[in-house]
Amino acid sequence: MIELTNLRKEFDDLVAVENLTLSIPSGEIYGLIGPNGAGKTTTIRMICGLLEATQGKIGVAGIDVLGEPERARQYIGYLSDFFSVYEDLKVWEYLDYFAHAYKMPESEIPTRVSEVIAQAGLEVKRDGMIRGLSRGMKQRLGIARAMIHRPKVLVLDEPGRLEEVMLAVTPTRTVRLQWLGEGRAHIQAGLGKLASVSELKLNGNEGELFFSGSDDELSQALADLIASGVRILSFREVKQTVEEMYMKVSSHEVM
Repeated sequence: MIELTNLRKEFDDLVAVENLTLSIPSGEIYGLIGPNGAGKTTTIRMICGLLEATQGKIGVAGIDVLGEPERARQYIGYLSDFFSVYEDLKVWEYLDYFAHAYKMPESEIPTRVSEVIAQAGLEVKRDGMIRGLSRGMKQRLGIARAMIHRPKVLVLDEPGRLEEVMLAVTPTRTVRLQWLGEGRAHIQAGLGKLASVSELKLNGNEGELFFSGSDDELSQALADLIASGVRILSFREVKQTVEEMYMKVSSHEVM
């Protein structure tokens, strides 16, 4: 989905990005981690076609970003760390404007605007002026704008902790458990070192397991738990999207 080959960016005598080669397939979440000045934002801006590379190749969804930047942007949703909004527009007008800017079919725009407003938790602000939004609300509006045209690639600059974003795109399953004897021993026997267990709450001989792995990993984990003597009392699944997790980060629900 994203292909970078020998990517390089120079600012006069400063080399901001040097010979970066990277391949990110569809469905993956990838984070650029490094100190200030490492070239993370520069790389992101080049991927989005907002900054011309000194040399190298950039492909997004099979499109040459350097050769066809406008076409490539139709497949990219981008939200910078600091972004501006049009203070004199209403929330729905702002999203409607960007839907038209991305040349979405006219008949789809009203429904899509309502969808992203709901995803962003901005229903009560739909007809409100942007100038009256809090900083957190403006961040929500920004992610709604980035998603308005249903991009294949979502690029967020400084979106919050990487592990929180990774958990966001994978369904979180809550499994209620019951066991005989020492609970922790049973759980450890059943799960081993499975990294997809994000949290385990124990209370006497019952507990809740919060799991964020794949369907196959979940099936194997449950089978191992049952084999170790754990009884499964209930199971439910909660799906969160990148947008929803970003909303939690921006409103400080996730720290």
